[in-house]
Amino acid sequence: MDDYSPDNVGSIRQTHHEYFQNEDPSQGQSHPKRSIDISKWGKSDSFHGHDQRSQKKVTVKDRDKLKRMQKGNPDSMLPPLAQRSVDFVPKNHMKKKSKGKHGRTNQNEGEEIYGKTKQAHISMPKATNLCNASVKKHKSETAMASKTASVIDKDALADFIRKAKITQRECRLYTPKDTGDDCQCGRDKKWHDTKQPQKYDSGIWDMKTHTLETPCKSFGEIKFEGFGNETANRPYIRVDPKTNLECLWTVMTKHWKLHSPRLLISITGGAKRFNPTPEHQEIFKRVLMNAATTTDAWIITGGMATGVMKIVGEAVKDHILTKGTSDKKIVALGIATWGCVANRECLDGSYRGLWPATYRSADLESGYGPEVPLDHNHTHFILVDDGSIKKYGVEIELGAKLEKFITKQINTGVAELQSVDLPMVKIVVEGGVNTMKTVSESVAADIPVLVLQGSGRAADFISYGYKLSEEKDIKEKGFHEKLKKKAENIFEWEEQDKKEQIEDCVKQLEDVLVKKGLITVFNLNEADRKDIDTAILDALLKAKKSNSEAQLSLALAWNRSDIAREKIITNDKRKQWKKKEDFLYHAMFIALVQNKVDFVKLFVDCGVSFNKFLSIKTLWNLYACSLLNRSDSSAHLLRQLIMYIKQSWRAYLCCRQPDNFRPKTDLLKSVGKIIVHLLRDESMNVYSNKKFMVEDENSELKWLPGNHKKKNKAEEDTGDFEQPEKELFLWAILFNREDMARMLWKKSINHIAGALVACALLKRLASKADDNEELELKAKLLEHSEKYEDLATAVLGQCYRKDKQSAHQLVVRQLNNYGRTTLFTLAEANELMKFMGHTCCQTKLNLIWKGQMAANTPSLQILISIIFPILIPLIKFSSDQAQDEVEEQPKDKGNRKNMVSPKDEDQKAKASSRSKIHQDKHDKQWLYNIEKFTDETSHSVNLCCAFYYFYTAPITVFIINTISYLVFLAIFTYFVLTDLYPGKPSVLEYITWGWSVTLLIEEFRQVAARDQRSIKFKIHSWFSSIWNKFDLVMYLLFLVSVITRGALSEDQFTWARIIYSITLALCYLRFMQVFFVEKHIGPKVIIIKNMIVDLVFFMMIFTIFLLSFGVAYQANLYPNSEPNWYLLKSVVYMPFWQLYGELFLDNMEGKTQDDCIKNETLWRAQGGQGRCPADNALVPLLGAIYLVLTNILLINLLIAMFSYTFQKVQVQSENVWRFYRFSLVHEYYDRPFLCPPFIIFIHLYRLFRYVCHKLGCVSSKSCNEFRLELDNEEDCCLTLIEKAELEEYLSSTQRQELESVEKKVTTTHERLKEVIDDLDHIRKSIKLLSRQNEKVTAATLLRPVDVQTDVKNDTRGKMQMHQNEPESQVEEMLQILKQILRNQKRNIHTSHLEITDISLSTDA
Repeated sequence: MDDYSPDNVGSIRQTHHEYFQNEDPSQGQSHPKRSIDISKWGKSDSFHGHDQRSQKKVTVKDRDKLKRMQKGNPDSMLPPLAQRSVDFVPKNHMKKKSKGKHGRTNQNEGEEIYGKTKQAHISMPKATNLCNASVKKHKSETAMASKTASVIDKDALADFIRKAKITQRECRLYTPKDTGDDCQCGRDKKWHDTKQPQKYDSGIWDMKTHTLETPCKSFGEIKFEGFGNETANRPYIRVDPKTNLECLWTVMTKHWKLHSPRLLISITGGAKRFNPTPEHQEIFKRVLMNAATTTDAWIITGGMATGVMKIVGEAVKDHILTKGTSDKKIVALGIATWGCVANRECLDGSYRGLWPATYRSADLESGYGPEVPLDHNHTHFILVDDGSIKKYGVEIELGAKLEKFITKQINTGVAELQSVDLPMVKIVVEGGVNTMKTVSESVAADIPVLVLQGSGRAADFISYGYKLSEEKDIKEKGFHEKLKKKAENIFEWEEQDKKEQIEDCVKQLEDVLVKKGLITVFNLNEADRKDIDTAILDALLKAKKSNSEAQLSLALAWNRSDIAREKIITNDKRKQWKKKEDFLYHAMFIALVQNKVDFVKLFVDCGVSFNKFLSIKTLWNLYACSLLNRSDSSAHLLRQLIMYIKQSWRAYLCCRQPDNFRPKTDLLKSVGKIIVHLLRDESMNVYSNKKFMVEDENSELKWLPGNHKKKNKAEEDTGDFEQPEKELFLWAILFNREDMARMLWKKSINHIAGALVACALLKRLASKADDNEELELKAKLLEHSEKYEDLATAVLGQCYRKDKQSAHQLVVRQLNNYGRTTLFTLAEANELMKFMGHTCCQTKLNLIWKGQMAANTPSLQILISIIFPILIPLIKFSSDQAQDEVEEQPKDKGNRKNMVSPKDEDQKAKASSRSKIHQDKHDKQWLYNIEKFTDETSHSVNLCCAFYYFYTAPITVFIINTISYLVFLAIFTYFVLTDLYPGKPSVLEYITWGWSVTLLIEEFRQVAARDQRSIKFKIHSWFSSIWNKFDLVMYLLFLVSVITRGALSEDQFTWARIIYSITLALCYLRFMQVFFVEKHIGPKVIIIKNMIVDLVFFMMIFTIFLLSFGVAYQANLYPNSEPNWYLLKSVVYMPFWQLYGELFLDNMEGKTQDDCIKNETLWRAQGGQGRCPADNALVPLLGAIYLVLTNILLINLLIAMFSYTFQKVQVQSENVWRFYRFSLVHEYYDRPFLCPPFIIFIHLYRLFRYVCHKLGCVSSKSCNEFRLELDNEEDCCLTLIEKAELEEYLSSTQRQELESVEKKVTTTHERLKEVIDDLDHIRKSIKLLSRQNEKVTAATLLRPVDVQTDVKNDTRGKMQMHQNEPESQVEEMLQILKQILRNQKRNIHTSHLEITDISLSTDA
């Protein structure tokens, strides 16, 4: 740094003197005024408090003061631990992240910067070390702060600028121009006289020798006033062209808190002469902001309010106004020359900055000269100062270096193998000769350039040369001359050295065209059918043409799978990509984490194997990376569930907060516990084994191959999971990634089961989200859940229409991949009413309900047969066991007589569970007659079998148990009403006790027979039924009544009678479950149940009114009452019965009755009973108000609640009834055929068989119509049927979508685009043929001299005619066809809008 001039020492001394007078807000202390005698500043200690020339040191107090300021609050300078961007992170971030424990970065980095100083004198660290350390810490934490910018820490920014030695410049040596007295810096002599400069006679002004570096004091925020629209304050800073780029980067990222870009868009072009048409201007604004917002880009311009820079600012403003986007989410960085900024004096402040610096439109001159105001719509400004004024181009060098520096600081992608430098593109809009130089330098530096054709001058000149180079070779004759002629016409030239300037311009374009692969031309006239973001990506892909991995990384970062499929992973390149499978696996992992479904499909099509891709460690890493995404609400919900599950009871009871979430080795086991917690079934824990414990806890955003490379080929094909698609599907469901889950669901097997599991998980997650008041997440989860229930129902319906018997087997097939459960069990446990209400489920339930009897057997006939067993032979029976024999019989008879002989139980169980997949789909179940005596050759049902089939059918068991229960109620009622005395119980009471014990044992058996593994979830499943809750209360009351009956004395026996009577009332109410069998009465029972819930809420509200007015009654009618339990009864007694019409008017009016007591001593002796009411006029008024509120308001509220509940249930009453019917059918199918109390014998028999089975004496296999166990071959066949019907359903759905009107409009619009592209290709082909014809014509015209002249002319004319005629005709035809297509496109677009309006109005 050069020495400071003595003329500036005074101002510097004064500034530092003011600095020490200021109050330090961070310390909250006021510092006394102190002076520091600094006479001169040396070169090496310009910012030191110790002056080597004067040998005057700072006082001890001053030194202590500055030390306190240095150590003050160093944490305020540190960047907040912001959330890392998933798409883009700082370079080397992944490498540094893995160094710390658990993937954390070292929080102590950079303490040498912000720690305490140990120097005796006041000194500061060197700028380079400070910036390097600061950037190092910043990179290790995050590339940027949060995308939502926060308030700038003013003191931290000022301290950083001071410590980093960011400077600005001023001219210190007066160097006059050749003409005039002004200095070559642009200022007049008068200004220099005030600075007392030294004369300099060299005549050449240079920034290094003629300027003085001074501490930066022009920074802070600009407040624009009077510019038409109100904007937020804009951060700015004035810097030296030689400023350390790392320090400048720290200012932008740490202090300005700019979000991380995924692209740099540098716009160059016309500054003053750019006057586009309104149409082109609007198109440019739209496509620019579309590119910036879709790619999360930074826009870098010159920042002035003129030319293309002003239009960019207007584009930012229009986007904010129309889209409602915060301007803090858009970065428009203006890098301008300080000396060319109009009214820059208002931006020059103190060493603490200006907060804000007011920049008024009124202070500007009316006409812009060499100085131009800043554009108020830009969001941030860097003002480059070299000490001169009114000289453009000062910022070019620093801007170019800063752009290159930024591209090296940030990487695209999240894995090291896919990291490429931050992409950058330079957009050329109009421009002059200087723009040609800028483009030439950019292309030389391998920066892709996007030229907006139609914007004018330089952009059109480059576009012209680019298209000309496609038609002709650059070295071909005439090419250079055409460019010269075009340049002469398109630019304005000074007559002096005009030819040399044109040659230089053409030479620059030719240099650019040598690397024309870096040039992309975007026609503004075609912006309606091609987006600029696609053009930008095309330009970047051209720059990375030799690196296919970098191209794929860019396409993946921008989520442009269409471009990746069309230009990167094409069909002819698939074999090459298969050799790079490791890179594809890394890309696959990133696509999964970032939820890029189209890329996952592309990689699967390219040959990525899920078996090889998904290892246990990869799955662990996938969950870890997804859970660390702080912006995902589903991930936040799962983190809370994991912490809840892992929290111990001790910590819970002590109200200890759980630790912050961090992926640990048992993450997969925690995920399995979450699934169990949500589905309430221990058998669904798919990650319970120890092999799912991962040793390494460091999560990395890349594919982890696991142990695949160590396995042989056969094991590699199998992988760590039998069905990796299912594991990924569960992952996508838990994180509510709808499109990803749908794609993985299609790739997996057991689609109906997967859809039901997904529906159940999403419903339970929605319930958890509702508990956390995450209403938006809850709505999304419920919507997603309904889609999967619809999918499961639709696929089952497709299977049922194709093959009814296979569909029936699907709903009861045991699913080994989902905890050995069934579709019936999943639907019943998670209340999937729509699925359970499907015809397939109901017909299967009906078959099970009737047992082996014919499905159309009337219930009345069964009831009569129970009463009169002699009528059983009149019932027709069906049998699946004889189906194989039926297929062998001739099918010409309508009524078959086949014989089913009774076999041993194991054979019957095996026969009943045998799969019928390969049978003829038109075969039906046959009906069999009953014969008393049969042999092996006759075809009938044995009489014994008939009785066995009849009495073991669930409907028969239900009817018999209902009759038995009625008998139980009769006995119970009889002894309660007539034979309940103290002392020894009667015989009927003993019978009732025994009967109740058998019923209770049956309830215990139902709990033990539940499908869940653990006793906890068995009890939870049993308790989920409202009738089982009712049973629990009923049996507890019965037990209490029995205990009180024997424990209480004769005087207290009334309590036993009361409890007995309440228990009997509950037993009568329990009989309502019987009504579930009937289709019309069953829904009414459900309505009553829901209305009871409404009634409970109503009673809570009514209790408030009851107590409020009851207390008012009591206080005014019976003041100073005796405190006892009778007082509580008196408070609620009168208002409660007033609700039903008993008004108590005499009491309310204070009328005394003959038997009431007025003497206080007497009524106090009786506890307040029989007291006469007091006369109070307020009480009747209170009563009137109470009756209005209760009888009119609350009663009508209750009626409205009941009406709503009735309508809600009535609309779906049939589905509700069908759902609850399943539990009834399942209960009585599994129930022993003997009714209570004789059921105890069946329980003893089953207990005996269970003991024998444990001893190995008897096999435990039995027939279960609700659980069908198939061998591998049969299960595979059934899976193939399900897969085929899924494909059929998806294809039919797709056909329906294609037939919709809106889809047709969209398809036609896309076809029009393709037709226009084809026409452009035809035009290029015609032009190519024309050039070939020109060559042929030229060769034909060079005939030997002996050819006659007339023949020569005739041939030449014909050739030219044949050459020009097709081209002109085709050109005319193309124009007409394009016009027709545009009109048709406009009409289709109008129709599309009308259809949208109609659909919206229909929804409304």
